[in-house]
Amino acid sequence: MTHPAAAGAGADGRPVVALSIGKFDGVHLGHRRLVSGLVAAARDRGARSVALVLAPHPAAVLAGRRVPLLTDVDERRRRLAALGVDEAVCLAFTPALAGLSPEAFLDDLAARYRVVAMVVGADFVFGKDRAGDVETLRRMGRERGFDVVCVPPVIAGGEAVSSRRIRHLVETGHVAAARALMAAPPRLVGTVVRGAQRGRTLGFPTANLAPADDYVVPGHGIYTVRARWDGAPSSAPDGWMGGVASIGVRPTFDDGPRSIEVYVLDFAGDLYGRTLTVEILAWQRGEERFDGVEPLVAQMHRDVALARANLAAED
Repeated sequence: MTHPAAAGAGADGRPVVALSIGKFDGVHLGHRRLVSGLVAAARDRGARSVALVLAPHPAAVLAGRRVPLLTDVDERRRRLAALGVDEAVCLAFTPALAGLSPEAFLDDLAARYRVVAMVVGADFVFGKDRAGDVETLRRMGRERGFDVVCVPPVIAGGEAVSSRRIRHLVETGHVAAARALMAAPPRLVGTVVRGAQRGRTLGFPTANLAPADDYVVPGHGIYTVRARWDGAPSSAPDGWMGGVASIGVRPTFDDGPRSIEVYVLDFAGDLYGRTLTVEILAWQRGEERFDGVEPLVAQMHRDVALARANLAAED
């Protein structure tokens, strides 16, 4: 949503903006409150609303620690745009950026934008060694001529909504709770690779998904899902097809390495090599060991029936 008054630039050619900065992983309820404040601040000042999305995750750059994510940068930018942000820009988080003092960091922003407002959360920090906080920003805003709007966190269940909290919920299989805090289902993106092809022999051919390394993988269990890929049947609503996903180590067979197997309902095509986006809609049950193939197949039929019921409730 671009406002007419926001279309121009300052006399020096720099865009006049209200600005928020963050990782925005998952674009959860807390982010949505921040974005609402950002869009309002921009509108009130005749400016463009700009969200700077930090990537890669600072912990990956500064500590070499792998941080599994809820959404990739492109998806974050899409969701931010859908919430009314005029421009969502990826800001590369590098050791050089991390080494800037708070003053130098704002100088770097000022070289790109004429900032009239910064909209931040109460825990916002910036600059080398996290030296700057909201009060630092307020002081520097008075000196540099921009307003600071501090947005309080969203509290749910007595705790602030955060990406870290949601990642833990997904990793432990608490999909409904994660979904509520994100206002969207958690998702996986990956490539379909060849597996043991055991599902075909059981009457449930599955797509064996190799997820992108930076995605949070839900805890072991059976889930109602929907999947989308380039070339999905035209009859699929918005390109999505319902399904059942099994995440785990196949205890009935071999207790092997973790696998992610997606059975797409009412689909008989070849998905090898395709990139699938899989939304995790609901947890159905934990992973179980069965005494042979027959009880396993009987349970798989029940899993499919429950998935169909869950999908019908989504409509």
